[in-house]
Amino acid sequence: MSFLQCGGDSLGAILLSKALKTEFNLPTTVPQLLRRETTIQYLATLLEQHESGQTVDGPQMNIATILESWVARLGNVSINVPRSHSLGTRGPQVLLTGATGYLGTHILGELFNNHHVSKIVVLVRASDIDIAKERVRKVAITAGWWQKSAFCRVEVWVGNLAEPRLGLQEEQWAEMSNIDTIIHNGAVVHYGAGYDVLERANVISTFHLLEVALQSQRLRTFIFISGGIKKSPDQSEADYQQTLIESEGYSQTKYVSEQLTLAAGRLCNEMIHTHDEELSRTFMVIKPGYIIGDEVAGLSNTDDFIWKLVAGAVRMGSFPSDPPDYWLDIAEVTYVARHITYQALLRASNASSGPITPPRSIHSGCSSPSHEDAHENRTVNSTVIFDDLSRGLPVHRFWHAIQSQAQISLKQLNWDSWIGQANADLERDKEAHPLWSIQQHLGPSLGSGTPANEVRLRSMEASGALNEVEAAVRRCVEYLCNIQFIVLPFKEMSLHHSYVNSNGSGAHPDPREAAAGAK
Repeated sequence: MSFLQCGGDSLGAILLSKALKTEFNLPTTVPQLLRRETTIQYLATLLEQHESGQTVDGPQMNIATILESWVARLGNVSINVPRSHSLGTRGPQVLLTGATGYLGTHILGELFNNHHVSKIVVLVRASDIDIAKERVRKVAITAGWWQKSAFCRVEVWVGNLAEPRLGLQEEQWAEMSNIDTIIHNGAVVHYGAGYDVLERANVISTFHLLEVALQSQRLRTFIFISGGIKKSPDQSEADYQQTLIESEGYSQTKYVSEQLTLAAGRLCNEMIHTHDEELSRTFMVIKPGYIIGDEVAGLSNTDDFIWKLVAGAVRMGSFPSDPPDYWLDIAEVTYVARHITYQALLRASNASSGPITPPRSIHSGCSSPSHEDAHENRTVNSTVIFDDLSRGLPVHRFWHAIQSQAQISLKQLNWDSWIGQANADLERDKEAHPLWSIQQHLGPSLGSGTPANEVRLRSMEASGALNEVEAAVRRCVEYLCNIQFIVLPFKEMSLHHSYVNSNGSGAHPDPREAAAGAK
């Protein structure tokens, strides 16, 4: 049996990796230990190779080959031409996966609050329908959009992305032919697992949904919500592929699925051979960066990398600095949800119900997406679209907002020095440290540095969006401090005496004593 089959998880893999390094000087990674082939025998072989002086390299995924295989399978799917005016007199019916997640419930809220949408079908993993509905209701209450009438238009299906045909019953699978728009937001998020562990839930589910989309005579729009490592504007495809090969399985599965989505759009184009808008389908990938709470509620996901990094930095009394021109892709969850919903319903403007306008947010703290948010190829007539959502702010401004809101001053270190300090703290505090579960993903930077960032900065400054994002960061810090996820050092002193300058440097108290006392 493998470590994974024995109940091993990412935290256990971190402990095992450290033990192998300490006892045998054997270097391993968390994704390597969480692969299906990692048995006791496999580890013994690695140890023998290491002791005999052989290079120990874990198997690497050939992402290009994997993608080629999936695209070939997609090419065998029969494609039906959509019927003209398929919406008829009713509003669109939307299928949403991942509706009980942090972003997903906000997307569901935006869809529900848009009365052009006649029905929203959500796929929920649960043992029965009552539990599934309760999950939808609870996260909607937390997100602030729940209404008692929700289940009049929200239809819950019990399913599982990792199972054949998404775990749906036969009649539900047949009913997929009535769906007008698919928003595939669901995925297993596990930054320690390898590609092979995540493929069923994150790639095969996408393939099955694309089969539905290509074979449907009704579907007009398919949107895949991607994630993981982004390709920098100045990064070559070869360099990006190498980055993916060296990355964790989550980013790899997201890349394969996003490329499959674009391939489906190209196949559809080849089939239709027309620019007739009535017959076109849209296949779209939307790839946000970090997603945070908005400036109204600040409701934040404490499992996210970005907030674990911030909590760890505050605990250490220092932060890792990027070069001055580096940019951080980070956006409010309500903004991202509204952007996705707007793009999903844009095709519905041809319905008899009239044009779809950008829906208002559940919380109206940030501006609505507009045509100015779009890249030049993102039009109604486009059928294959990659939307790299670049809302954000400079990295140095992010760290300044953190310190200013928390009324503390953190020492500014380069990444190598900061990781060195983090490793020492992790060795002492172990699982109690906020960085424990993300330690293997630290560095070499938080943002990215490209000439395109200057254009982003000017554009967001002109629209006022930069201030909106910063306000959201500040509100999230306030929320996380209130729930004590971010533990402030010497809070009673820092509230009155801390000074934060523009570059984040300056004298700062050692947070270790206060952090230890807060355990």
